[in-house]
Amino acid sequence: IPSSDEDFTQEFTEDLYSIMGTLRYLLFEPPPTQAIQQTIEKLDMGNLSFDLPKLQIRAIGRMTNEGFMILEKSEASAHAASSLQGGYRKLRDQLINEGVLSVGEKLRFEKNHTFDSPSAAATIVAGNPKNGNICWKDVSGKTLKELETSKL
Repeated sequence: IPSSDEDFTQEFTEDLYSIMGTLRYLLFEPPPTQAIQQTIEKLDMGNLSFDLPKLQIRAIGRMTNEGFMILEKSEASAHAASSLQGGYRKLRDQLINEGVLSVGEKLRFEKNHTFDSPSAAATIVAGNPKNGNICWKDVSGKTLKELETSKL
């Protein structure tokens, strides 16, 4: 590729990633290579957890190019608080109807699902509004916000 076209090609590729992620086509995101059960039992670098100890709920997720992905077999609260309004309540119901979340004593992710933001993912897991930047933590206890700040 001529050097004059390299910038255009790079910009086109970045736009393609963004558009495909927005449309929820995960073409550029490789499937998880580790067994999901091993991922839940032992967090590796890049995975973040959100725990609700009183409800004995744990969700595992990670940032991707398309958004925030919650991994299969993660758990979510079966109870939706009255503060869960509008779009989040509809999204939660949609995920149940589509079979992404199975209903039981706790909700359970039957497959990986990518959300637009860490806060959307945390809100669905908790059943009430949450700030994903402080809810999702790595194995050492650092929040997503702290991890992103340290990369700057």
